[in-house]
Amino acid sequence: MSATPAGPAYQPAAGTAPAQPGREPPGVTERLITMPAILALVVIALLALAVVAIAVHVLFSPWLLLAAVALLVWVRFRPGRSRP
Repeated sequence: MSATPAGPAYQPAAGTAPAQPGREPPGVTERLITMPAILALVVIALLALAVVAIAVHVLFSPWLLLAAVALLVWVRFRPGRSRP
């Protein structure tokens, strides 16, 4: 079994200050903060990919394109208003 920095056989490097009671060895806190940050970035990337996929699906839907063209034609070529 190999000793890990957080394990009981942890020996600080020569020339470093002795560990204070109740404190974790250097580097453990950074690893604990980094992992949730990486997971959060992965979740954000997946959500962004899902939003882009839905937007592309809706934008290139043939029915939506047909409705957009019909609306454009109706606005462009509607009959003029009669004025009394």
